[in-house]
Amino acid sequence: QQSSHQSTLQANATKANVLACRPTKRLWLLVVYVAVHAAADRAAPAPDPDDTCRGDGALAEPKCMESFRKAMKELKAGSQMYPERFTALENAACKEAKKLNNHGITTVLWVFAKNPKHKFKTPALRRFLDMATSMRPFPREGEGFSAMDAASVLCTHSLLRIVPSKRLVGCAARALSDNLWNFDAAPSSSCGGNSSVVSANRTASSSQQVLAPWVYARVMHAVANLQLFGKASEGYGIPSVHPSFLARVEDYLNMTRAKLSPSDVSDVLWSMGVIGRTTGDVYPQLFEYILLHHQNITRRHHHHNHHHHGHHNDHHRGANLGKIFKSWFLACINRREMLPWPSKHVKKRAQIEALGRMPRIVSGKAEEEDHGVRLATVSPFHRELSETLTELGVTHVNEAQTAIYCVDISLTQKAKDGSQVCIEADGTSHYYANRPSTPIGMTLHRRYILAAMGYKVITIPLHQWASVPRKQRRYFLRDVLINAGITVAGGGAPPGGAAGAPAGARRAAGGG
Repeated sequence: QQSSHQSTLQANATKANVLACRPTKRLWLLVVYVAVHAAADRAAPAPDPDDTCRGDGALAEPKCMESFRKAMKELKAGSQMYPERFTALENAACKEAKKLNNHGITTVLWVFAKNPKHKFKTPALRRFLDMATSMRPFPREGEGFSAMDAASVLCTHSLLRIVPSKRLVGCAARALSDNLWNFDAAPSSSCGGNSSVVSANRTASSSQQVLAPWVYARVMHAVANLQLFGKASEGYGIPSVHPSFLARVEDYLNMTRAKLSPSDVSDVLWSMGVIGRTTGDVYPQLFEYILLHHQNITRRHHHHNHHHHGHHNDHHRGANLGKIFKSWFLACINRREMLPWPSKHVKKRAQIEALGRMPRIVSGKAEEEDHGVRLATVSPFHRELSETLTELGVTHVNEAQTAIYCVDISLTQKAKDGSQVCIEADGTSHYYANRPSTPIGMTLHRRYILAAMGYKVITIPLHQWASVPRKQRRYFLRDVLINAGITVAGGGAPPGGAAGAPAGARRAAGGG
């Protein structure tokens, strides 16, 4: 700036001298003046394309943010958003995406994630992310990225099934780690459970409040659901957080477990089981705490079963017990020891909840009665696979129960190596929205557990099945089974007479 100012003064002085000289000399001095003035222009900073929305050196808030804040309040209150209004918000966000700061982008992502109209949010999100990150990476440097924004953006990526960038994961983990460093082992007990921050003993130089325990419980769930811990990222390019960050979060949640709801504690246990962090002292303490808490809830419900909310609360308790049983099953594998349950009744009920719903179809035939249990909704893709297996003469069971999962299709015939074979019909919800060929963390974890239980998993994605012509699908599935070691009597030769299994059939037989 000093160089630019000096060049401007020199140019003004040169202009005054030019006017006082003879015409011939004035021409030569005019050439010098033009050269000096061009140098001054080159030394001046280039105008920023966003200068129109800046004020006093700061990024002004776009007009669309007021609409998004209003939509956020309505969604928090339980209101629904009609497609027409969501389309208007989508267009406004895409129009001013480059003008949004880090907090504005986080707010827009939250609204997109909380929108109940799921079929509308994925295309809108893709358009917004393309516009918001086309000129610079997210989050921006120098604009600030708070711990609450970091937690919110990880949770929204988990809800929207989006693989976060390596830069975003690193910045979020760094912001949350800095926030946890302000926490002391003895937080104030005057903080309410519904607050988004927790009072903590801080030094004089620290002015940041620690986020509430329920926020970090959701962060743990997002890390597990997105597989941001290095276990499943191999070969898929998924970034991961450092183990020391996870250890710090676990210690914080264990020390503040009294402020967590039963659902949050169940999510934390499930996340620790998925991530594989069950060998330390934190998991047994949380496991014992939540089981005692569940017993107390059951006894209270027994005495107050006349309330009309009893069935709703019982459903939530059952879902929590299912998560606890799945995490306990994984913990026993990792710890190589059986953690005790308070009673056989609670353990049996938890296992029933973990198995989930019963099948609607068995061996390709629909069931007529539900027998008082929740029935699984079988997709048309799953039903078509079952019918094709029946045509091939392969006996099977749909929604077969294992220890903690119900597999889509279990073959009664074993492979040549003696292993049990199961088929997973993975629809679009099993893959990331921005990477349609990359399975999400839940899907990868399910495959790992089934393989650890001795199953040979055959994965058939919906997009792969749809790419095969209808008349060729029978022979495609036959080749998949043959590659997996299953003897298929029927099927015959494909109409084209092509020999050998296609590459897609070999990939499906290999589990992915």
